[in-house]
Amino acid sequence: MKKLIATVLSLIFVISLCGCGVVTTPKKNITREQAISIALESAKLDEKDIKNLETDLDLDEKLPQWEITFDILDYEYSYDIDAYTGEIINAEKDKD
Repeated sequence: MKKLIATVLSLIFVISLCGCGVVTTPKKNITREQAISIALESAKLDEKDIKNLETDLDLDEKLPQWEITFDILDYEYSYDIDAYTGEIINAEKDKD
């Protein structure tokens, strides 16, 4: 009986260690250019038409995101884009 218990405990120990060696690949961020393209496509604008383009990869947020801002005519556009998926988290268009 002691041998059976020792075998079962050993098996449990080995099985629990199996998950320790699993290596996950870190998520890869979309590029700055991809984030700009996503914002411009959403706004239905071309990069040649905008002014004051600013980008920032904010890794301090709970969800890493690209912050994209630009102006056209009397409007300022602001986008927060998920740095992993490219999904638009927030989009704003304000009159200057």
